[in-house]
Amino acid sequence: MPLPIPPRLIPLVAAALAGGISPAGGVASRGQAPSQALPAVRVAQDRDGLFRLTIAANGTAVRFVVDTGANVVVLTPQDARRIGAHPLADTGQRLRTAVGDSAMAEARIEELVIAGRRLGPVRAVIAPGAPSSLLGQNVLGQIESVTLRGDRLELR
Repeated sequence: MPLPIPPRLIPLVAAALAGGISPAGGVASRGQAPSQALPAVRVAQDRDGLFRLTIAANGTAVRFVVDTGANVVVLTPQDARRIGAHPLADTGQRLRTAVGDSAMAEARIEELVIAGRRLGPVRAVIAPGAPSSLLGQNVLGQIESVTLRGDRLELR
C-alpha cells in the first residue's frame, strides 16, 4: 500500500520524479566530475517542513526558501531593496504561486554565491505579496546536484 505524501513535500517529490532532485541514496548529477566536486551545503528541514538557506546575493546575506516549484528566484520587496535589485519593468504580469496570484516586477541579481559557485546575472521577480524570498529552478538547475535525504537537503 503506498504511503501518503505530506502536501508540503509534494514539490520536492515531483522534482525528484522529474530528475531535478535525487531521493536518498542517489545524486542528480549536473555534469561535474566527482574529483572537481565543490563542498556540499547541507540544509536541515525546518519545523514547518521547508528548507531555508542563507546565501550571498549581490554581497548581502539573504534568507531563501528552497522552492523546487518556483521557476525563477522570487524576492520580497524588502530583500530586493537590501541587495539593490531594482524592478526592470512593470509589465503588469501576475505571479502564480501555491498561495494565490500576486503582482510582480522583473529584476536581476548581479551575483549569487551558492554551494561554492558564483552565479550571475540571475533573473528574478519581485513579488510584493511574497512572505519570503524563494530560491527557484533557474538557480537550482545550475548547481551540480540537489539531493534530499530524509530531513536534510544537500546542494553541491
